[in-house]
Order: sequence, then structure tokens, then C-alpha cells
Amino acid sequence: MVRCNLDISVNRFESRGLLHCELQLPRWPVTVSALCVHLNLLARDRRKQFSALKDYIQRAVPADHALILAGDFNDWRGEACDHLSEDLGLQEIFHHLHGHYARSFPARFPLLSLDRIYVRGLVPHHAEVLRGAPWGALSDHLPLAAELLPSIYLH
Repeated sequence: MVRCNLDISVNRFESRGLLHCELQLPRWPVTVSALCVHLNLLARDRRKQFSALKDYIQRAVPADHALILAGDFNDWRGEACDHLSEDLGLQEIFHHLHGHYARSFPARFPLLSLDRIYVRGLVPHHAEVLRGAPWGALSDHLPLAAELLPSIYLH
């Protein structure tokens, strides 16, 4: 179910947004709130967007929902993790599983870690950057994929 399409633009040159949907997966004991974002190129703009994300999540995502926040963070310095981990209790799954962020940009020769998957109330089981055909031709970024389990299954 689509819940929201929120404009989080902070200047007139970069249109940016957040998509929010609720997922009730078969045989899962929790509802999953899934958010997809595309953030600005400049760090000062992203900091404003982190604040807007924090406010939105605290207001719109119930505390008992599992949460996935993914997308193009344009965050080659790793600042997002500080904001999202401390303020919202999110963990970045590639960093958690592999000790580093996924390199996904540019697709032809990925050097930069701009794309991320953050979770709360879910346990990362597997994560990878999808390479080769057809993935490299679909965008200038390579897609990230992850297998997640609700944390309730691990208790």
C-alpha cells in the first residue's frame, strides 16, 4: 500500500523525494515500512534532508514496524550513517555485513558508495551489489540487493 510521496527538495535545482509504502508480507509477524529516497549532491543540503527524514520517520512510521530506508544518498563521505544510526536506530546493512559500504557508482566502474540500505527491526542475512547484464545498463548506479529477516524470528 502506498502511503506517501513526499517532496524533500531543499533548492530549486534538484528535485528530490521520498516514497513510503507499507508491506505486510505473508507469514511475517511485523509490518514493514519501506522508504525510498534520493538526496541532494551537496552535503549541507543532505543535512537538511536528514532532518526532514528524521522528522517524517518519527511522525509517520510506527515504532513497532520494521523499517527499510534505501536509495541514492549521494553520501560518499559516510555522514548519513551518523545521522540515521544515532537519531533513528538504523543500521546500514553492507557496513554491518561486510565492514564497508557498497560501491555502486558509476555502474561501469563502481568506485563510490552513494547508495545505501538502512534497516531497523530487521536482520541482514545477505547483501550484494548486482553486477553484469542487465544491471549495468539500467542506470548509472548499480542496484543493491538484500535478504532480510524480521528480528522477531531470531529471539
